[in-house]
Amino acid sequence: MAETAISVRDAVVEVWKTDRIPVNNSYDYQGVLQAEAKALAKATIAIPSPDDPPEFLLWIETLRKPDITGDEREAVYDAMYAYFEPDT
Repeated sequence: MAETAISVRDAVVEVWKTDRIPVNNSYDYQGVLQAEAKALAKATIAIPSPDDPPEFLLWIETLRKPDITGDEREAVYDAMYAYFEPDT
């Protein structure tokens, strides 16, 4: 069955929410990685909107890099938190 396209904003939010899943042990961490992979796969069919900030696509592209470093990954999630929760 074909996936239904989502907006880039929704895709970014879905990916960002995976980083908010509580992790108590390595089993939880594996679940987070699987959820992130699923959200990033779904993001490949996301439809951009003229209202989307350009960094949304950059964040998705960066997180999809097979050779992403821990520092790059952390920088993307830090930027997502700054965007979606600026007052925290």
